[in-house]
Amino acid sequence: MAGVFTQGIDVSHHQGPIKWDRVANDGIYFAFIKASEAFTFKDRRFEINTKGCRDNGIRCGGYHFFRPGKDGRRQADNLLAQLEKADFGQPGDLLPVLDCEDFDGSSKARYREDLQTCLDRVESQIGKKPIIYTLKSFWKIIGDPDLSAYPLWVVDLSFVDFPRLPKHWTDYAVWQYSFTGSVDGISGDVDRDRFNGSPDELDDISIADGPRQRPTLRRGARGALVRELQQALGITVDGIFGPGTETAVKRFQRDNGLVADGIVGPRTWAALDKPEEPEPTDRPTLRRGAEGAAVRELQQALGITVDGDFGPATEAAVRQFQRDNSLVADGIVGPRTWAVLGR
Repeated sequence: MAGVFTQGIDVSHHQGPIKWDRVANDGIYFAFIKASEAFTFKDRRFEINTKGCRDNGIRCGGYHFFRPGKDGRRQADNLLAQLEKADFGQPGDLLPVLDCEDFDGSSKARYREDLQTCLDRVESQIGKKPIIYTLKSFWKIIGDPDLSAYPLWVVDLSFVDFPRLPKHWTDYAVWQYSFTGSVDGISGDVDRDRFNGSPDELDDISIADGPRQRPTLRRGARGALVRELQQALGITVDGIFGPGTETAVKRFQRDNGLVADGIVGPRTWAALDKPEEPEPTDRPTLRRGAEGAAVRELQQALGITVDGDFGPATEAAVRQFQRDNSLVADGIVGPRTWAVLGR
């Protein structure tokens, strides 16, 4: 996932009414929505915000503001009740989150005990570990417990290239990098986040396995799903399903033996999702440390200095080429990368 990020936001009732169609058209692919807090608080806009996301192709999850000194099981049940009301658990829905940032005079031992109880209860009901939202300084306050088996949503407003992580974690799933972001369709400031991967890799933090159910798209549609469609088709990405996108869809449908009606329904989505078979190649898989004629051929194809040595500069050029061509940017030249280089 190195170097590939997906933009998102997190919201609550404090943002007021949100125009989710405009949010989707402003480059937002996912959102975490406040669902609950402590024992009884339920965010009054959770269900309507969830519906707005789903209607506009924005993947979403619910978060619970964890309060110390209050029974963890009851807090978990408050969150789970909200998720059930909003019909969470569908393919594409994101994992729920426990927001850990309030110590409020609790003891370290009591905080960790209640938090673990809450985490265990949520996991027992959804079958997967929920996400933990926190920041390095707060995690230190509660004694730096090792919960690195849980996906991390880290807060860090200072660093540009990589956030400061709480102890024990070596990577993150989501990074909240601003409290004062601006997004079309939302009045005032909104928290901005980025997922550590591509939009498709949001499946890694999905609450349910299996293909997600995406709405049918046709001319006139706008937003994140249209951008996803355009990216899959390899055409200009602007989030607007206009004549050019319709023509590209019909061409794709004809090429794949589908009814060429320009409408993207379940069968067209399935064909778009099907992995493209790499072309056969007799070239070896190359990675940093390789040497010889195949490396020189690679460097020539990339338009960089040809010395036959697969060092850091060649790896960086491979990663950039892979990102530019919507490949996994791992710096390893296998059959798929060779196939695209040969086009």
